[in-house]
Amino acid sequence: MRKKRDQPARNRRGKDQPAIAADPGKASGHWTRVADIAAPIAASITFFVLVWTLYPLHTVLSFSPDEGNNVIKALMMSRGHSLYAEIWSDQPPLFTWMLRLWMGATDWSVPQARILVLICASVLLWSLYQTVRLSWGHGAALAAVVMLALTEHHIRLSASVMLAVPTLMFVMLAVYALAKYWSSPRTVWLVLSSVCFCLGLFTKLIAALVAPPIVLVLLLCIRRYRRESAGRLRRWQPAMVWAGALALTGTLLVLVTIRGSALGQLIAPHADDKRVVTADTAKDAKYAEVFEEMVLADGVYALLGIVGVAHVVRRREWFSLLPALWCGLALVALHGHRPLWYHHYMLMTIPICWAAGIGVGPLLSGAQWRSILRLKTGGVLMGLGAQLSAGVLLIVALLGVPSKVQRIGDFDFEAMTTRDRHIVALMRAFKEHTRYAMSDRQILPFSAGLIVPPELSVTSRKRMRGGHLSPNQLVDILERYEPEQIFISWRRRIPVTDELNRFLDDGYILVYHDAAGFARGHPGARFYVLRRLEPFVDEALQDAMAEVPASPEAVCNWGWRCLNTGRYAEAIEHLDGSIRLQPTLPAYRGLGQALEKVERLEEALIIYEKLLRILSQATGTESETAQVRAKLEALRPSP
Repeated sequence: MRKKRDQPARNRRGKDQPAIAADPGKASGHWTRVADIAAPIAASITFFVLVWTLYPLHTVLSFSPDEGNNVIKALMMSRGHSLYAEIWSDQPPLFTWMLRLWMGATDWSVPQARILVLICASVLLWSLYQTVRLSWGHGAALAAVVMLALTEHHIRLSASVMLAVPTLMFVMLAVYALAKYWSSPRTVWLVLSSVCFCLGLFTKLIAALVAPPIVLVLLLCIRRYRRESAGRLRRWQPAMVWAGALALTGTLLVLVTIRGSALGQLIAPHADDKRVVTADTAKDAKYAEVFEEMVLADGVYALLGIVGVAHVVRRREWFSLLPALWCGLALVALHGHRPLWYHHYMLMTIPICWAAGIGVGPLLSGAQWRSILRLKTGGVLMGLGAQLSAGVLLIVALLGVPSKVQRIGDFDFEAMTTRDRHIVALMRAFKEHTRYAMSDRQILPFSAGLIVPPELSVTSRKRMRGGHLSPNQLVDILERYEPEQIFISWRRRIPVTDELNRFLDDGYILVYHDAAGFARGHPGARFYVLRRLEPFVDEALQDAMAEVPASPEAVCNWGWRCLNTGRYAEAIEHLDGSIRLQPTLPAYRGLGQALEKVERLEEALIIYEKLLRILSQATGTESETAQVRAKLEALRPSP
């Protein structure tokens, strides 16, 4: 009986000794406590500075349409609108609250919101570094964070006002706190882990994917620190503390952040979108192909991760199996998930790079080499094989760094064009007469300091596909709120139906059309204002043109305004100036009509001939081409 009672104590001192109980760096004497604190901070600050200075987060208009949805919700909250009760949102509330508080304390601008996400990305790298360092040292931790920073789309997500990075920051902080508990079983670490995980759930529900590995680690903690003298209830104390803190934090967050019935908005759009996209086999294949390309781009990291798992099993560092379990669950969950977006991929890259860092770490540790050489013959061969495999894969990974850096800069961003600047300037010109400015690109009214009708805070394709914003509902919302400004972009993220066109014709004035075309139904951007704002149109157009003087769209638009109001000489001047800046179909068409009005027919013929040559080279312009040919036939003198 005495042997049985003593056995757990010997296990705790022997093979069950906490894997993270003593930092390898401290044991070897190579690292001081200062280095343990400073190195993770230095890595995260370096990442922040490099992205801040080298990445175009200050100049790009939009990395994703989701950015506009996120910032406009925060702005509307600051203007007194309630999330879910008024503001339509299909995401949990925490990120919107974070944006509201951050931009309210700094500046209401998109670059400022991106700084908040970049801070979250830096904290994520810090927590990953700390978690890996605790059991595998600084070399493995540094390798993990560098590889993660180089994975596909990581930099882009770190600079985008999207939910993936803040969500996974909270999840990684929860994992780090759990690692600290594994090292030193203090209740405070359990509470911090639970609180951080709950914050992740309230940022994006996809954080729940990491819950099963965390629960498994909690069970291992219960086994690891079991006490035979304790009662059954006492043994389950870690799990009960973690679950209790989760429930309490969740309840408080619900009471503070959620108003109205949010359940339908948070769940139904995602389920309906998955059903619709999966039914479309063409889209399904496209999403899967893009995702496979991302996986292949980081394939060497996955192979290093396999080596890392081998080291974990060999050393019985059971806590470090968490990334393998996490990655396995992500693969299973995403295999059947549609649509697959690039931000979903980050669910896999964090555990892959964590395990890959473990694979690289022993290469950089003299103690690990000595440990391998002290093993028996079979262990030596296995250890050397793992080390050599990791070395070859690390060389391959290093050779691929230049191409990865190039790919980071080659992503197709939505740059701020002169047209975008002109639209924002127009919105600002009408700002004092505006309560709401409806747009399918919410980032533009946000940039002008305007809000949209709360029910149209999100006009995503997901919402449209799932039937949560039908064409009839859209027109009903517009009739109720009567926004003073309406901008429909060339992206057409809302259904432009005959009913919507009739609504616009009845109550609005078209004050801008872009180079894509002026005819109704053509996929060009259009900007409308309420009819009662007609007395301010000329002044607003001139103010917007003065703010962006190099915008050919602004000059062309003013030329059309002069043409439609009978100021033909001024119309000719500006339309001709627009062509010199950038030849476009509306400029040629308008200039030809203006020249006709003042009976400069020979010049009009020349312009129409140029227009015909342009149209003949374009697709989908058959009806316009026929109209111009008819115009030329009518203007040409009879033989």
